[in-house]
Amino acid sequence: MLGLRRYCYQSTPQHKVSGYDKFVLRITGLSEGVSYNSISIERMEKANSRFRIGLMFLMMGFSVAGSVYAVMLGKRDRAEHVHSVTQQNIERHAKAKAKSLQEK
Repeated sequence: MLGLRRYCYQSTPQHKVSGYDKFVLRITGLSEGVSYNSISIERMEKANSRFRIGLMFLMMGFSVAGSVYAVMLGKRDRAEHVHSVTQQNIERHAKAKAKSLQEK
């Protein structure tokens, strides 16, 4: 078509690697035998997918650990009678009632 045909001289499309891409490739273990000038798009997509999945599992682990820690703190405080939500509510309602009686 009027000289608009493009020719691909490489077998697979290549991706130009940035600093972040190098980091992702190293973390995921896909950097072996790779020249950092350009790599295949499929390899970079695989590295990004592995990185996202690993990061998701890390965040889930921190969420579970934080939840378990919060439950442990709550049980400890309940056993030591350090913090009682019921007692706080009773005090808050008593103050609000006293304040409303003073205003009348």
